[in-house]
Amino acid sequence: MAIRYWIPMTVAFLGSLALASTVPSHGYISRDGPPDPGTPGTAGSPTIEVQQLVAGLGFNVMAQKGELAVASVMQSLLQAPTPDPALFTIAKDDMLAFMSAGMRIRANNMQLSKVNPQVTRGLAQLEQTQVLQIALVNNLTGNAAADVPKLERLQGEIEAAVQRNQGLQSLATGGSSIPMATKMATP
Repeated sequence: MAIRYWIPMTVAFLGSLALASTVPSHGYISRDGPPDPGTPGTAGSPTIEVQQLVAGLGFNVMAQKGELAVASVMQSLLQAPTPDPALFTIAKDDMLAFMSAGMRIRANNMQLSKVNPQVTRGLAQLEQTQVLQIALVNNLTGNAAADVPKLERLQGEIEAAVQRNQGLQSLATGGSSIPMATKMATP
């Protein structure tokens, strides 16, 4: 199954992005510490911080698209004529790895979001949703009758989170609208 090899490599890539984009406690990505805030085009200028935030939100969307791919694989595995519990467990672990990478990326974005309080609030709502989604995935058992509806709901929630992150990107760059969360995940 080709997806089996693609998923761990993508998770590793997203994990490296989350680690590489870690923002130090002073809030600036620079070896020399915080730059003079009045210097245009430096890591301390709002333009660079907004660019970093927009890129970070894009990384979150990438992680969520990985989650969607794994959810689709999990549904296929559950609907197979003879479901393989070992493959389902591997896919579930891959889903949790994507979610973990997404949480690290979102935490990094929270540090950068000080440039726009509305983005900070949106990221806080996404954090709550992520926690509930992880609980939902942890409760998947491999029983098709119980898990397929949960996976369908999870896919809808992830798609809504993708739209929300894209809306936060727009908001961070001066746009005015972000999709509101429609439903929170429940384990």
